[in-house]
Amino acid sequence: MRFYLIQFFFLFFLFFSSIGLAQNLVNNASFEKNTPIDCLSCDISDELFSKKMTGWQNLNSHTTICNCNYQKKSSEGKYKYGEVCPLEKIQPKDGCTMIQMGYVPQCLDWDHVTKGCASYLSTLLKEKLAMGKKYEISYWLYIEEPKDPGYEKHIGFTLFPDKIRNPVGAMIPQNVFQIDTLIYHQWYQVKWKIQPTCPLQYLVLGAFRGIDGPPVHNIDKPGNNIYFIDEVSVKEIEVNTVVNQEEVTFFCRPELIPGLAVRSEVKGVRAYFDSGKDLLSDLSKTELDAFAIRAKQNPKTTYLISGHTDNVGSDHKVLSEKRIKSVLSYLEKEHKIPSLRFVAMPKGIDDPNSSNDHETGRKQNRRVEIEQRDYDIEEVVYRNLLEYVFQKNIPQAFKALNVWLHFAHQKSKILMINDPRIEVLKTGERWNQINDRVRKSYQKFPKSRLAYSLDSLWAEDQKGRTLKFYIENLGSYITHIDSTNTDWNVNFQLTENEKEQRDQNHLKTLLQLLGKENWVKKSEVGARAATGNFLVIQHSMDTVLMDAYLPKLKIRCLEGEAEWKYYALMYDRLQINKNLPQRYGTQYQIIAEEKMLFPLEDSTKVNVWRNELGLQALNNFNTK
Repeated sequence: MRFYLIQFFFLFFLFFSSIGLAQNLVNNASFEKNTPIDCLSCDISDELFSKKMTGWQNLNSHTTICNCNYQKKSSEGKYKYGEVCPLEKIQPKDGCTMIQMGYVPQCLDWDHVTKGCASYLSTLLKEKLAMGKKYEISYWLYIEEPKDPGYEKHIGFTLFPDKIRNPVGAMIPQNVFQIDTLIYHQWYQVKWKIQPTCPLQYLVLGAFRGIDGPPVHNIDKPGNNIYFIDEVSVKEIEVNTVVNQEEVTFFCRPELIPGLAVRSEVKGVRAYFDSGKDLLSDLSKTELDAFAIRAKQNPKTTYLISGHTDNVGSDHKVLSEKRIKSVLSYLEKEHKIPSLRFVAMPKGIDDPNSSNDHETGRKQNRRVEIEQRDYDIEEVVYRNLLEYVFQKNIPQAFKALNVWLHFAHQKSKILMINDPRIEVLKTGERWNQINDRVRKSYQKFPKSRLAYSLDSLWAEDQKGRTLKFYIENLGSYITHIDSTNTDWNVNFQLTENEKEQRDQNHLKTLLQLLGKENWVKKSEVGARAATGNFLVIQHSMDTVLMDAYLPKLKIRCLEGEAEWKYYALMYDRLQINKNLPQRYGTQYQIIAEEKMLFPLEDSTKVNVWRNELGLQALNNFNTK
């Protein structure tokens, strides 16, 4: 009897040990714990994504929550949103939610410093993966037919010891854990076995940059490659389980690329206050002193500083502002940390940390929080500049503007000159000095005066087109906070007649600058200013002038001084204006919410002609 009892307890122990080992260390592994999304283009920022999807971050990348209960809005038509969460043909592997991921070889940043853009999902595991133990990492994958074949083999995962940030949305480098089987248009599970050689806890999923790709970054290939992830699992493998050691990879952390590397998160701080007060306690000062050391070690890191109150008294928003000012003043006075590095958010009673029904909870709510954010330093400084303008604090606005000019990219400066939100600053000697500094920034180009003039012409041409978005992106924008305040909006109110008249005026200016016999070289004025040359002529709709300029543009393309895509665009636009079929397939029209090509000269040769110019092939195209 004793033998059977011992045997029973031994089997009982083994059973529950295996259960313990089989515990999934991933929180919200099937993504079912989430708040309903507001729109298909929403929840892109890491902070908002984390609020919508419990336990997960998107590392400053474009990751979409696809929920089977979401009903597409009338404005989310097939033309623009056909590839976003296509639940009519792809269902989640389990439950009602899956995550749409992607890889794009073309990025929207001017200098393409990220060398491609990829979506990422990341989470802090329930516990650190311990050295000496083995784990199986898996998730379910659904890959659509790729537009850039070869990117898919770079889908995988990696691990870090602690939480990381990805400030510029760069592709994360790693060559170790990539999928080895490609199956399209169906769900299948991918698995890896690892043994950590250092404690690891932060899991990242996505398409990674390896030594052999993904496909070389090409600004003429804007294809969006999409895939889906569901049911993520990290489980310890029982030590006694028969596992081929060759299947287990020893791993600590990925090698990072200088300049594009993700970085460890800088720990923030909380300062607590007495009820109704904005004075810092000695304990809070000590906490801020420790934070200041971390902030100084990361001089370009930016932060969100939020002020909070309990529900006692009134004027909670004002009190939260005063508390923020107390913290910023202390950091600036005692540690020389400028307040321009912080985005201030006075929240009053709107975001309590605990219940206001008891004193313990109210004590937790009387606080100022500082948290790291991934905003560029120049974006945060520009936001503070705008805040000063909105407050009519002109002296501080000029101080912030001069600091911003120190950090700002040269291409951003002409955008600032055209920002209507700072119109109140554009007068007097101080503004003249700002203008001079902007002009001097063009001295990097061989033909600096022409570069400034053409870049200014580009900006004028884009008013009423894309300039609004460029200017709005100068400062960090927090959608769920700023969308209700129209002060942040940039508007150029132009009628169609005004646009046409402006286009003709711009053409006159261009001809005065260049004459009828010249096409600018981008090496002499910069790529964007040279684009102004193309856009002004293209928007003139002057068929005779385009006929005359097209051969000159071709010469510059052959010299490497202009982009072949502009040649293709002008050639096709000229053909359409003459009621002739286009050659390169660059001109589209929208018919019943469907994007359709104007007629082609020869649909069997269009991709041959495009390939000659280095343009991506057209696939599954429709013509009128």
